[in-house]
Amino acid sequence: AALMAIDAGLERLRHAVLEKGTDDDR
Repeated sequence: AALMAIDAGLERLRHAVLEKGTDDDR
């Protein structure tokens, strides 16, 4: 159960970062 929660949190963070902009990433 913990792993699922962590995975969901990471996905949420990833979406937030994508919304901000991934110019630095690329």
